[in-house]
Amino acid sequence: MARRHQHSEEFEHYRRTLRCPRGHRHALSFIEGAGGVIGNLPLRDRLILENPFPQLDDRMGALPRLGRLRQRNHDRSGGLVIQRFRMDSAFSCATCGDQWPVFVQPELTIVGDRATGLCETPIGTEELRVDRRQDSTDQTLGLEFKHEWTRRIEIGFERVTSAELTLSAGVKGTWGPAGISAGLQQRITERLRTTCNFTTQATKTTRVTIPHELPAGKITVITTHWKQVWQEHECRVRLPGDGQTVRLPYRITWDVTLDQRAEHL
Repeated sequence: MARRHQHSEEFEHYRRTLRCPRGHRHALSFIEGAGGVIGNLPLRDRLILENPFPQLDDRMGALPRLGRLRQRNHDRSGGLVIQRFRMDSAFSCATCGDQWPVFVQPELTIVGDRATGLCETPIGTEELRVDRRQDSTDQTLGLEFKHEWTRRIEIGFERVTSAELTLSAGVKGTWGPAGISAGLQQRITERLRTTCNFTTQATKTTRVTIPHELPAGKITVITTHWKQVWQEHECRVRLPGDGQTVRLPYRITWDVTLDQRAEHL
């Protein structure tokens, strides 16, 4: 007998409430995925498909009640429109921006992680003007500069490597050569966020005090170029299914730094 796939807790919650796990309604979308189609569905699962009995297409007109129930489910209850189930099917909520699997997924494991260095990316420019045209003596003052930034993680799925192959995740929702589907990318992202303690996006403020010479009779224009500092990593992930291990680069925000230029006008 073919094995029946178990629903995730999140999808069971949807089945009971027609809401996402955070309670939102009328903002849900079904993501079919690209894995193998699940055909051995129990009746309760088959009945929520758009076409539960393909072999009875010609007779569906004789089941108006089923059609009305399905239309009511979509239009009034905000139910998902599901054509077919796949092993990596998921559903998402536009209100909270999260995504959950339909079925309990095979385990994936992060089996190694190493830091590979730091890098910087520009994040903005600010200008400070100090007017001392009415002053008669030069001054050196310590000026404070601050910048808010968010702790976050970015994962380079387009640069996944396995053995001697360079793999591409391709278009979202498709399978690459190593089986990095969109659903699997989401699971890897959540696992890394948990491992790196990035369960929430916290906002931080970096403050720097820098002495500047402010000549009398001049307007001093201080231009600050802020840069995000990233800690770069490479992790090894053992994928579910055949247990293939891939190397995956990612980076996390570490701090911010700055470059400055002062002009006396």
